[in-house]
Amino acid sequence: MPNQILVDFDAGFPLEVNEFARQLVSNVRGGIVVLDEELRYVIWNPFMEEMTGLSAEEVRGRYVGDVFPMLEGMGICALLRRTLGGEQTEVPEVMIPHHRTQEPRWVRAEHTPFRVEGKVIGVIASVRDITERREQQNRIARLTRIHAMMSGINGAVLRIHERNLFLQEACSIAAKEGGFPSAWIGLIDARTQQGKLVAWGGSNGDYVDRVRLSAKEESPYAARPANVAIRSGRTVVCNDLASEPAFDEVREELLAKGHYSMAAFPLKVENRAVGVMSLFAGEKGFFDEEELKLLNGLADDIGFGLQYIEKEEQLAYLAFYDPLTGLPNRQFFLKRLEHALQLAQRADHKLVVVIGDMQRFHQINDTFGRSAGDDLIRQIAARLGKLVRNPEYLARIASASFATVLPDIDDLTEVAHRVEMIQSEPYVRPFVLGGEALSVRMIAGIAVYPDDSSDAEALFSYAESALKNAKSQGVPYLFYKPAINAYVEDVLKLEHRLHRALENEEFLLHYQPRVDVHTRAIVGLEALIRWNHPEDGLIAPNHFVPLLEESGMITEVGRWVLRRALADYRLWQQQGLDPPRIAVNVSIQQLRNPRFADEIHEAIAEAGVGAQALELEITESLFMDDINARIEMLRKICELGVCIAVDDFGTGYSSLSYLSRLPVHYLKIDRSFIGTMIEDADNMTIVSSVISLAHALKLRVVAEGVETEEAADHLRQLKCDEMQGYLFSRPVPAQGVPPLLKA
Repeated sequence: MPNQILVDFDAGFPLEVNEFARQLVSNVRGGIVVLDEELRYVIWNPFMEEMTGLSAEEVRGRYVGDVFPMLEGMGICALLRRTLGGEQTEVPEVMIPHHRTQEPRWVRAEHTPFRVEGKVIGVIASVRDITERREQQNRIARLTRIHAMMSGINGAVLRIHERNLFLQEACSIAAKEGGFPSAWIGLIDARTQQGKLVAWGGSNGDYVDRVRLSAKEESPYAARPANVAIRSGRTVVCNDLASEPAFDEVREELLAKGHYSMAAFPLKVENRAVGVMSLFAGEKGFFDEEELKLLNGLADDIGFGLQYIEKEEQLAYLAFYDPLTGLPNRQFFLKRLEHALQLAQRADHKLVVVIGDMQRFHQINDTFGRSAGDDLIRQIAARLGKLVRNPEYLARIASASFATVLPDIDDLTEVAHRVEMIQSEPYVRPFVLGGEALSVRMIAGIAVYPDDSSDAEALFSYAESALKNAKSQGVPYLFYKPAINAYVEDVLKLEHRLHRALENEEFLLHYQPRVDVHTRAIVGLEALIRWNHPEDGLIAPNHFVPLLEESGMITEVGRWVLRRALADYRLWQQQGLDPPRIAVNVSIQQLRNPRFADEIHEAIAEAGVGAQALELEITESLFMDDINARIEMLRKICELGVCIAVDDFGTGYSSLSYLSRLPVHYLKIDRSFIGTMIEDADNMTIVSSVISLAHALKLRVVAEGVETEEAADHLRQLKCDEMQGYLFSRPVPAQGVPPLLKA
């Protein structure tokens, strides 16, 4: 066989073949490559040039790893060296970009040792272009993922009946099953035409925070694909995000996360775009006609799911809400009442159900018409929503009947006050109907948990029964149980009498002296309120002060006590006496008043006496609701020069940490310890400990309820500072104080 050179390469590598072999290598429809022992290219047929864009001259004599660096990193060069060792090897599928167009070309090669006279002198490689097959496989895989994504989302339509959960599931499926690196869905508000993202999946990063959705053409973000899709109702495709101007602000971030193309699909309900789904792909040109056809169908399925959920919501709304007012209906009210009852049971609180019926509503309908009647109901609902304490429990249960729940009730008279306030509202601010002012009377029925029942249906029924009785008796409201009606009526009458007592100046002050333990000299006076009832005579404070506190009247009465005590102090001074400090009891409502310190200053100035005339007594339980706020108020009062005493010490919840922070001057030991300390060793220990504690904190100690000399002697031995009790004097009216001071 004559020696011939297969191609015009370096003659330094001789290869003896015949003319047939030369023509075969040059004309075969496949790649043929021959490498020498140094893995340098020797033969490079025309098909390889067409497939790679590299000519034979460009690769002649060059090391394979220099021509295609990726082969070195993939271990292909190591495989070729094994072939030189005599093995026949197959190279995995490799992507080699076309040298001129950079289009990806997928190839598969089989390597065979090239032998001459039994000696391996190189490698022969048979190379196949599998790009088309690889793309077809990728296409099938992509379509398979999209089909899986469609199946998953269609399943979600049947499983999930809450809008945002359904859309979140759709985005998660798009990322997981569809293989999209990022997916998000936004909805548009039909009224404002502005939108917001409600769901997303994949690696969205911070990009979702910068999405701006709007259906308005004048929006500064109108050109963004998602907004164009919403306005036009058509799918918008961007198959190369690197060149899309609408993504200038976020392009670098998207490309860095491998997002190279995207499509925005309008989501339609009854042919109206209500939102948009945006899908991002990890390669340019991802969205072709066949895939878009499937994805458009998917968007239609999501739109169907939204429509299905919307109709379910409409049905649920009609099942649980009153369409005229938007309030819960009777059925939903009962469900909420059951929940409220569970909370009341756990908290051990009373709970009240109130049902109110608007009187003469049918006459109003007949006179003004059904449309005007509907308008009145809407006005009433809006007004009640502002008046009731817990508007979330307000419901319309019949044509002109409303119901509400009052949780956390401590005093049933509070319920009566609230009902009376709501009933008086239309007379203070009449409703306007057809240009005419209209006052509507409301009658109410009330049921109480646990007094009446612990069952929601029963409570509701009892409130309806109470309403019926109120109507028949012609009274504004009734509780279900007669005993509760009687109790509330008595309390309300007492409240009314107390208001009248304040107006008629029926309150007066008695004063009980405090004496020095050693000298028995009077060192202080405690002002104690009394009610001089015109019929019942003198009434002790325990019979009416709790009601003053519950009704809120204690603030006004406390203001009167403060001024009256200072006025008496001034009167005694004018009589030539040197009266000691007067202690006035203070309620929590007064301490909560941000102007309380100012009111004290004004009262002192008005009386024309110094701050040394006044001492405030605060029970330790008053500090428990907001210790920091109470301390701040007391500091303001101390800055005026007023002394502070902690009253009834030992019966509340004071701790050493609180006591050390309080700006106080006196501790008053409760009478319950003093009266029994001689017979009860434990109480004696408590009294001794309190005195020691107070002195350690540089506070003076006052013992209340001292009635025997034996008790006084023990207190002197325990080094108590002051005493107060019947042993020295009962409380006396203001005119009885001068004789005590002169004694």
